[in-house]
Amino acid sequence: MNPQSFARRSFVYRRLQEAGFTFADSGDAALAERPTPSDARLKLIDLSVIPRWGLKGRGVAAWLARHGAAMPGSDNRAELQADGALIARLAPAEVLILAPIHTQVSLAEAIGRIPPEGDDACYPVPRRDSHCCFVVTGDDAARMFAKLCALNLARRDGASDETSAF
Repeated sequence: MNPQSFARRSFVYRRLQEAGFTFADSGDAALAERPTPSDARLKLIDLSVIPRWGLKGRGVAAWLARHGAAMPGSDNRAELQADGALIARLAPAEVLILAPIHTQVSLAEAIGRIPPEGDDACYPVPRRDSHCCFVVTGDDAARMFAKLCALNLARRDGASDETSAF
């Protein structure tokens, strides 16, 4: 499948093609794919074409609750939703919503009808067309990030670093 036949494709799709990736239909976008060896301890996944939205404003928590979504209890945390979406709380009045691969997010249509005033007042912040989105996963992910930044990203509960959100 040619990624140029889609209106949406990764910001780095040419480099992915050069690296031997193939592309699959993901609704309105070309999603890069390459089989990962079973012994791979580190994986980089390009999710730049997957729908995602930001929401800001004093009414974000009320709006999410009214639409059956759970906002994480503290900043810099994410919570998996019933429809497979991931909601990350960036601040008390700001969230990032990431859609799962190959699935429609139940909030997608409602985001376009957000009220500009009242208790649920908030506004959408487009993220899909202006930001890249990469996921690093695998057994060596925490060690790799330890080389890049001063934050300890290792899990405290001893669980695997594999992500199950996508």
